[in-house]
Amino acid sequence: KQGKGLDETGLKKLEDKFNKEWNPIKEKILAEIKSYQAARYSDIIEAIKAVGDKGKYDLILNSEIKVPAGNDILNYPIALYGGEDITQDVIAEIIRKLEEEQKEKDKIK
Repeated sequence: KQGKGLDETGLKKLEDKFNKEWNPIKEKILAEIKSYQAARYSDIIEAIKAVGDKGKYDLILNSEIKVPAGNDILNYPIALYGGEDITQDVIAEIIRKLEEEQKEKDKIK
């Protein structure tokens, strides 16, 4: 309702005011997202190593997909071995690790 009946200059001022108030909040949210993504990325790499060790693979090719995150494009791995896709094994390993971390957090509470 604030912009109702405003001319183009008034709307631009209102938009600038909104952006000025919103930008710090948006940047904080994006920083938190990036932090969480970085932590998950290291979990993914650890899980790939664990699956590789369990499967006694000699070589794991690490393909990546591009994932938009705010203004950035991040590369996230998809684990492949030869013609065998081990992505589901890696996901299961990540879930196991996260459940383990949650149990540790629950013990602290």
